[in-house]
Amino acid sequence: MKPGKISDLENVLFRNPQSTAFAILDGASIPDLLDQLYKKRLQFDSLYKGHLTPDMAEVVPYIVQLEKDCPFTRWALESLVSKSCGILGSSMNSLRILKKYFRQMLDAEMPDGKIVSFRFYDPRIFNILLTSASEAELTGYFSLVDEYLVANEDSEMLAHRIMSNQLMSEQI
Repeated sequence: MKPGKISDLENVLFRNPQSTAFAILDGASIPDLLDQLYKKRLQFDSLYKGHLTPDMAEVVPYIVQLEKDCPFTRWALESLVSKSCGILGSSMNSLRILKKYFRQMLDAEMPDGKIVSFRFYDPRIFNILLTSASEAELTGYFSLVDEYLVANEDSEMLAHRIMSNQLMSEQI
């Protein structure tokens, strides 16, 4: 991705200085994610509860608070666009509150009542989730989040937000 494009994404992500910029990153799609997180000493947590075995810790999704002008943020933005390995967002809420909110989305109920794991943070799934959501569902997805930035199938970043109770999406 061109350096100017990364700067454009950073500008959108950090346009409100009071907001928490975050990423949900898929450890299964980013082999060195945990090494990067520990090396940079960022605020992050697994979306899975409880103790994780080392093997599991490598492949679960993590929510990470991003910092402006940080090498990790640039690395994450490049990874999100090129590998379709997570989503970005901004919120007026803390990372702790966001973690609890997103943990609720890890399971989905099938029509037969069976509960299955739901990889909502996969951009291919998340874009469809937002664009096919009812008004009530959109209200829920945006109840704690002001804006989502998600790569589409062409590796272009889309900014999703709600305006007048409707989903507005624009390419960045």
